[in-house]
Amino acid sequence: MLLLLDLLATLCFACTGALIALNARMRTWQVLLAAMLSAIGGGTTRDLLLGSGELFWLANLNYLVAIGLAIPSAVLLFRFQSIAANTSRSGALSLIARWVDSISTTVFVVVGVLAAMQSGCNMPCVVLAGLFTGVGGGLIRQLLLETEVVTVRNGINITAAFSTALFCALGLQANADLLIVLVVLGGFHFTSSTCLTRIARTMAKFPSGIELQLAAPGKGGFQAALVNNKKFQDLPENGGNFTNPNLARLQLRLLRKRDRFQRSKLAM
Repeated sequence: MLLLLDLLATLCFACTGALIALNARMRTWQVLLAAMLSAIGGGTTRDLLLGSGELFWLANLNYLVAIGLAIPSAVLLFRFQSIAANTSRSGALSLIARWVDSISTTVFVVVGVLAAMQSGCNMPCVVLAGLFTGVGGGLIRQLLLETEVVTVRNGINITAAFSTALFCALGLQANADLLIVLVVLGGFHFTSSTCLTRIARTMAKFPSGIELQLAAPGKGGFQAALVNNKKFQDLPENGGNFTNPNLARLQLRLLRKRDRFQRSKLAM
């Protein structure tokens, strides 16, 4: 049963990687590489670190068959994703996609944990093997093929996968039933990733990394030393171009304070 779930998860991740490459208008070989890296990149890294005699996808060619089936599936999704996005059930489709991602990641994590335990690794190595198997392929794909790496999204994925691998290792070490472990950890991964995503979205609504500095008279007046991790030695007259409304309001207040400071200097 676990092998079947692993093959289905491989197909899902390969389809995801190919779809991302298609949306980025990559070439055909890049689409194929993105699918392979997403599906078997993490497991390959795990096997290399564990010193396995043969890579899992060479020992069982069904993994390559699953990747081959994922390519036309990704092309079909690419053709119809704009239609699905405009339907009234786009929210339900997004929820289904998130559940599939969580279940697939959980299956990969469990497979990685089992492989490390069968190799006689200690607990830290077992957890890392599950982590690499779960999210390693997506990270490798981003580093090799994508121009921008989404740090926040990766942080959420790594945190959820790491906690899932930790609880999986503890559960299997306590001789828990494998099916129960899969079901419980699938729900745990979905819940944790959803909560972390909401927290990240909430924090993104507020300015981050803001430090204000009042320079002494005669040394430049009121300045913003750091706004959203970008240095502005002098605030622009037009108020800048911030997509974050909180940053825009902040800069407007800074401009008003600077104007009051300059008027007070003229009055003196």
